Amino acid sequence: MRIIIFEQDYSDINTIHNSIERLAKFKEYTIYQVLTTRKVQSILDYLESYVADSYFISIRPDQPETLDLAKHVRQENPSTQIVLIIEEQTAEIQALATQIDASHIIEKNTKATLQRYVEEAFETNYQQYMIDSAILKKSIS
Repeated sequence: MRIIIFEQDYSDINTIHNSIERLAKFKEYTIYQVLTTRKVQSILDYLESYVADSYFISIRPDQPETLDLAKHVRQENPSTQIVLIIEEQTAEIQALATQIDASHIIEKNTKATLQRYVEEAFETNYQQYMIDSAILKKSIS
């Protein structure tokens, strides 16, 4: 499973990255931390040649480029999993989540809750990834 993390806050980047790595190691999941970045352009550049299976994207309504990034990721890959990470729930974010069919919305309350919700989202997304992979293998053979 290829994963991309987009987050502006260094501390939150570490929390998200470490939560995914720890759970993957504990459950013996095969993951590839393809890209962890604070820059929208890094993801746009990545998408020119590659796709990931799961994206953890930090959204800030005061930074419209973050909302546009989530829309662009969905447009480029209609089947990818997108987890939105937010400071607080707003009508605009809820509309975006519906529009892009986000698999999860994680509200950053504390480091402990961020870690727990990232682990829950990753666990659910990994299970779905394995189901989708098995279906794809059956349809090819």
